[in-house]
Amino acid sequence: MRRAVLNTYIDLLGQPDVVHAIRESPGRHVAFLGAGVSKEANVPLAGEICDEIRNKLLTGRNVENADAWAKEHLNWDDPRRRYTACLDAYGSAEQRVAYFRRLLRDARPAFAHHGTALLMSRGILFETALTTNFDKLLERAFIEQGSMECQAIRTPEEGEFWGEEDDKCYVFKLHGDYDTLNILNTRPETRSIPDFFLPHALSFLRARGLLVLGSAANEESIVDFLKIILADKNKRVLSAGVRWGVFVGPRRPVDMTTDQEIDHLQAKIEGGAVSLQVVELLADMNSEYGDRRPCSFFPVWGSGNLLLELIQVSDDMQLHQEAQLLLDHPMRLHATFREQKLDPKIIDEHIDKLLEAQKKLGAPAAGPDQPVQSAFRAVSDDGKREIRIAYGDVTSESMMGDPEFAGMRRAVVSPEDTTISAGGGVALRLLSKAGPRNLLNELSKLSPIDHGTCAVTSAGKLPLPYIFHAAALRICPDGSYDISSGRVEEVTSDILHCAEALKVGALFVPLLGAGVANRPASESLKAILSAIATSTTALERQCITIVIFMESIVSRDDALGAVEEKLTPGFVVSDA
Repeated sequence: MRRAVLNTYIDLLGQPDVVHAIRESPGRHVAFLGAGVSKEANVPLAGEICDEIRNKLLTGRNVENADAWAKEHLNWDDPRRRYTACLDAYGSAEQRVAYFRRLLRDARPAFAHHGTALLMSRGILFETALTTNFDKLLERAFIEQGSMECQAIRTPEEGEFWGEEDDKCYVFKLHGDYDTLNILNTRPETRSIPDFFLPHALSFLRARGLLVLGSAANEESIVDFLKIILADKNKRVLSAGVRWGVFVGPRRPVDMTTDQEIDHLQAKIEGGAVSLQVVELLADMNSEYGDRRPCSFFPVWGSGNLLLELIQVSDDMQLHQEAQLLLDHPMRLHATFREQKLDPKIIDEHIDKLLEAQKKLGAPAAGPDQPVQSAFRAVSDDGKREIRIAYGDVTSESMMGDPEFAGMRRAVVSPEDTTISAGGGVALRLLSKAGPRNLLNELSKLSPIDHGTCAVTSAGKLPLPYIFHAAALRICPDGSYDISSGRVEEVTSDILHCAEALKVGALFVPLLGAGVANRPASESLKAILSAIATSTTALERQCITIVIFMESIVSRDDALGAVEEKLTPGFVVSDA
């Protein structure tokens, strides 16, 4: 629909209209990726980079008024000039390249990059993309998927080898990248796009359109680049138009109407989510060319979500399956829980609780090992079983690979819900360390499992053969959690049954149901011990290590009391 926005008239579309247009004309839209796409991979945006550089530059300076200094030296009051002024002040071109290499060193592709790569390699999006980003996340996505090569075009020499090929994709890096030491990010550098890009773009944009994601187009060069292309006299250039995505939020509210969504989009544009120059440019194109070169804006609730929707409306089931294994963590959880018919609001609430529980752990999902210290042990009268109580991180690879257990089959327990979602806490840390892609492939074939049971998978990169996924928790349709000491005891019994069947002699067990469900940790420990006390083993030796994250959760005295209560007589308790 056409609306009056910022003193001009522009077309505002709903996301379904854009999905329909791309689905009905595969290969006819060229992806144009801006910084907002890489933000989904936790790459800082320009404003965040400016804040960091400002703080660096102020360090060691005797400045009475930091804001006044930033206004004078960094054009802090001018959003259009602030970023390039900060980079100019930071140092030489060599220093800037080194800075961005450090900034991007640990960055990994988000699903927005994987989704773009999947759609390009399948010909749903055109096989060449444009980007102003100087990271290598799109190229890395192609490498990780391994189905097609993607070549970066950054220099005139590389541009000579560009062509429309069935077995190769390309990305035109309009602002260069750090590999070639040609990052274009200061004001003089970004005033124009290198000339060699233009004839290539005019060539592959014939009878095609642009799908713009993650760009506010605050750079003068991008606006001028688009002006030249849109003003080209060849009527076939951009005949499929420009569909400019505007980030409006991470996820569309379930109860939002189409009119409300368009209102929200308009408010974002009027609030500066896209540069005024681009708004006026696309409005002028509509007035001049009409539907021969249609230009519009549409709402984006996360670039990854849009690209996933484009994948889901395709008939390529293999593409669907590949995409599921590459989803960002929150996207994967939404997909997993939707399959179980949970209400979207319940899903959002549960994911928020998972994130909160993750913060309590005080360590990132893929963070380094935390040390594990044994507190005491209980040995059965026949000497075959040893139960240890330890404190630390049950995902510690040094513990799992301890030479003491050489020659014994080993397994670690992952606390789960019945969807085996690996949503947070220990389960997410184990998933991250094991290698998500292969493990998720296994879990997808097993989910859901019965409440009170466990599923067994390989352990990927972890130094043991098995992960036991223990479903002590069930998420109810109303959002409540079905968890009890009885369920913990029941699932522990199933863990021990699996260990016996697989001849697992070394088993590492965290507390179960004590995370997002907030069951008292001491009750979880007692339930695990109760299940152990009523079980037996035919193995010559079995060592079960129950790992408590920290003593503030269950003190040593309380843990010792639980062991003595549940395991004696029959076990002899001693210090570690």
